[in-house]
Amino acid sequence: MPGPSNTNRELQNIFELAVKEKIDAVAIVTIDLHMPRTLVMAQRHLAKHKFRRLDARFFVSEQVLAEADPKTYGQRRETLRRSKAMARNWAREQLGIFKVITDAYGDEKPKVAA
Repeated sequence: MPGPSNTNRELQNIFELAVKEKIDAVAIVTIDLHMPRTLVMAQRHLAKHKFRRLDARFFVSEQVLAEADPKTYGQRRETLRRSKAMARNWAREQLGIFKVITDAYGDEKPKVAA
């Protein structure tokens, strides 16, 4: 597995392993904040001929937890959504999405001016 681990590489690894092992369906679970960028990256992989038969489903971890145990996780999810950290990191995620769609992402992590 050459190169550093990142979302794009992890998706590629999952899809390649599924094809190699003749697995037709995969589930990707990620946090709410990362889901939009993950979907953009996954779409680019899944458009490749070798991955077109894969049935990929995507789940937001906070939603899975909140639905399984609303009492424990419902309020935590809402607190995270309204946090300053979420707002800061959302700007980084938006930049990451822009870098994906302009083919400028590579292994470099998105940087946002403080």
